[in-house]
Amino acid sequence: MTYVKSRTLPGEKTINILKPSYRVLWVLYPDKKLRHRELSRKSGVDKGNLSRFLKTLKDERLIEEDITDGIRFFTLTKTARNIIEVFIKVEKPEKPRWKPTPEEAALCLKALQEKGNPEMFNAAAIELSSTLKRGYWDSNLKNYFDNALRNPQNSVPEIKCLINGAFDKNKGLIAFLSRNNELLFKLVTKGVVAHLALNLYLKLSGDEALRNLDAALKKESASIVMEALRLNSVLFYQKFGLKAKQLLYETLKHPEKEIRESAANALREIVLA
Repeated sequence: MTYVKSRTLPGEKTINILKPSYRVLWVLYPDKKLRHRELSRKSGVDKGNLSRFLKTLKDERLIEEDITDGIRFFTLTKTARNIIEVFIKVEKPEKPRWKPTPEEAALCLKALQEKGNPEMFNAAAIELSSTLKRGYWDSNLKNYFDNALRNPQNSVPEIKCLINGAFDKNKGLIAFLSRNNELLFKLVTKGVVAHLALNLYLKLSGDEALRNLDAALKKESASIVMEALRLNSVLFYQKFGLKAKQLLYETLKHPEKEIRESAANALREIVLA
């Protein structure tokens, strides 16, 4: 009887090597640089088996060593990263993303105007959030939100969509809000999703934000503004530094106890951050 030697398929050997040591490679992915002890702890592979895996992976040019100050570190090679990325794509295939069209955006806006029909309005609000999240922006949306910002008490759900869309980095929307940031501050003073509006306002504004906050804390809306500021105290400090603290210390002199307490809590959160 004649025996035919089996042939190894391209890549088959590498796949077989990966089976027992995949956890080691995954811990190093994409560009971590770890010592033997750290690899053992993070992968859950005991030191004896780990040494054996590392030798095999090194022989197959899937990992490489780097000796720094007498200590050996292990990193992935480009080949190993490519293999892991192939596995990731197989395990998590990309789903086709829905892309809004101008016609769908117009239909969504028309449905939003049906405030007397809760089901229609809620469905349209969900679609509007998804539309903005996918980066869609056009003149109809601009006009619609311009009206919503000027009449905020009647447009709270839409404004939440607007702010969340900006947090999702919709470039057209961010440009629109940057040009109309005074309307964002109006939301803060009127208490319409104030903490979210102030967060976005601080990110999109310059020194005028500090002046506007100082003025607002001396008016009737001071308690609403101060509470929103407390919830964004760390961002406020990151933006304005010492000037932010100075404003908060000045607010500790406010005649209303509630506002003084909010200012004190804001200072505390800055220190603890």
